[in-house]
Amino acid sequence: MVNRKYRVLSPVSHDGKLYSIGSAIFLTDAEAAPLVGYGTVIVDPNVIVDSDSDVFYLLTDAVATGAGQSVSVPKNSGDIAFMLSGNVNVGIGSAIVDVEVSNVGLGWEVAFTLTIDLSTINKSVGYSCSIEPWRMARSNVRSIAGSAAKLSMTMGL
Repeated sequence: MVNRKYRVLSPVSHDGKLYSIGSAIFLTDAEAAPLVGYGTVIVDPNVIVDSDSDVFYLLTDAVATGAGQSVSVPKNSGDIAFMLSGNVNVGIGSAIVDVEVSNVGLGWEVAFTLTIDLSTINKSVGYSCSIEPWRMARSNVRSIAGSAAKLSMTMGL
């Protein structure tokens, strides 16, 4: 279980301690997910790479619209590979996912959009590009349709 460094945007209490605006807090992905969703914390933009791996999960089995986990992007990272995959339980489906970028975790801008047709067999679509000068990236599911449709997205450096 990896702890990532986040920056507090709104006062929050965690493990019996009160964190004020601007302070640093270390959280697991599970602890951070609801706080990121409510805009209480963001991944610290000063952290260059906050994982032991070169692959970051932007979505994991997403079943609804909305933004996934944001991650820090290293400076001078060059082209980054994004891979969107998913499937449905029965029949066919589809999804539209925006990859968004920001420097501070606010005011996200769409870098590009991926569209995928889903079936009972896992399908994937990818795109590779540089997102310089942006320091953060996240995925945002704009639409998802199909019986028990689910999506996952990775970002590889």
